[in-house]
Amino acid sequence: MIKLIAVDMDGTLLNSQSKYNEVRFKEIHSKLDEKGIHFVVASGNQYYQLKDFFTDYDDIDYVAENGALIRNPEKVYAVYSYPTEAVKSIEKFLLDQVPNLNFLVCGEQAAYGLDILPEKYFKMSSHYYHHLEKIKSFSDIHDKILKFAVQCPDEKNDYFVQLFKDNLSQYSGVTSSGHGDRHHPT
Repeated sequence: MIKLIAVDMDGTLLNSQSKYNEVRFKEIHSKLDEKGIHFVVASGNQYYQLKDFFTDYDDIDYVAENGALIRNPEKVYAVYSYPTEAVKSIEKFLLDQVPNLNFLVCGEQAAYGLDILPEKYFKMSSHYYHHLEKIKSFSDIHDKILKFAVQCPDEKNDYFVQLFKDNLSQYSGVTSSGHGDRHHPT
């Protein structure tokens, strides 16, 4: 007997315009409820972005940030965050070793980017990070850090994935999410 159905968002539930058939989903959701089947969204995306797709539903659980945050609108079930030492080491590496790459530090409450990043990058990032803050310094972050999202040129994807694996594997796994972003989940 099926008790739960989990879906990814990008390229699975969502079409190429980042939309889904809301009328059809409402019907399906109602049928799932009737059968006692729970609906879960699982994605590398930020919880707040995911939740904004389902504003009419308070019974959906979210496995967000590559599994680092599991919650629904009412309750946080699990948070898997980096230790402070790992956060500082990863931030230092990214600033010192790849200073030309844009990146966000993704926390439980928001994603954070240094205010020196291009405005165009913040505008593009706000599509995926509905809670996004500009900060002057990493010391301005008072949040549990769940992942780092690094943007790099697609043609250098393999190079950067290997660079991050070679230098950051003691702190984190490295995952290429496509679209020029490298996510480092806990």
